[in-house]
Amino acid sequence: MQRRILDHPQLKEGAILLFHNDTAYTAISLDGILTELENQGYIVGCVSDLILKEPYEIDHNGCQFKGSPFISSATDMEVV
Repeated sequence: MQRRILDHPQLKEGAILLFHNDTAYTAISLDGILTELENQGYIVGCVSDLILKEPYEIDHNGCQFKGSPFISSATDMEVV
């Protein structure tokens, strides 16, 4: 399990790994996987750490942005 994850071609910066807690090998493999990822320079965190807290906007692609992605300052607003 550990080698399959660490050698996976889609393992790259920004990848999200999902581990199910009801399998026979997750608990015994997890520490080694996370340690090796950190040794390779990856930063291990939780998905909840990636989600912005309010205020935020979500664009038409589903990407989350701090504040508003459409107006960066008062000078970008057009007065009508």
